[in-house]
Amino acid sequence: MSLFQSDLHNHSAQSRCSRPEMTVEAMVCRFDELGLRIAGISDHVYPDGKAIERYRQTKRELADLSCTARIWVGAEVDVLWPGRFDATMEEIGTFDYVLFACTHYQNRTVPAPIASSDEAIAQNAVDMMTYAASLPFADVIVHPFHITGMERYRDGFSAAAAIQLIPDESFTRIARDMAKNRIAIELNGVLEEADYAQAMIRFYRICKIEGVKFSLGSDAHWLAGMGSIMHHQAYVEALGVTETDIWVPEG
Repeated sequence: MSLFQSDLHNHSAQSRCSRPEMTVEAMVCRFDELGLRIAGISDHVYPDGKAIERYRQTKRELADLSCTARIWVGAEVDVLWPGRFDATMEEIGTFDYVLFACTHYQNRTVPAPIASSDEAIAQNAVDMMTYAASLPFADVIVHPFHITGMERYRDGFSAAAAIQLIPDESFTRIARDMAKNRIAIELNGVLEEADYAQAMIRFYRICKIEGVKFSLGSDAHWLAGMGSIMHHQAYVEALGVTETDIWVPEG
């Protein structure tokens, strides 16, 4: 079994941003169609106190289905600002694995940077990533530095332009903290955005040098989007990522 046949970032219909077609049964069928051997359903956490209930519901539905892939049920947790995330420690301890997301500025619970310059946005992203990298209970940081939602505050914003302002020293400090805390970095389906993919080469290469593991995730919100990370094998190979560098949940 190849660890490259994995996709641990997929949202069921229990995530408000997903399409109704993303039923657990339909997702399991899609995992089989894609030939995946390791898969995950990782819904968003919301401040309604029902994340554990949703996790258990997904587990119950999976128990009635058969699939070639080994399926874990995780969650995607937002860093709201450095020092705060949107899940309780009880929830963190319940999920099979935990994905941490930074810079989801489209969510009203995540404050925008104090200024809209590329420099301020880049520093805010570094601060949030630095915080996420310090959390020993985080398993993966997903779509790193994929700064979304700033379009609400500034026309023509480019995440790649902000990323290019981040010095190697900041990337290295984050990568070293991730390695120390055994947190993986995600290679995400958004690598289809060429300017983002090119801007991220530096950070991913530093992660590889510092011994950070890599997780594969499509971040799918509809059935056709599942398995999209598998389209970026050439990027993975360019980074020199091998099967020994791939992270999967334990147990």
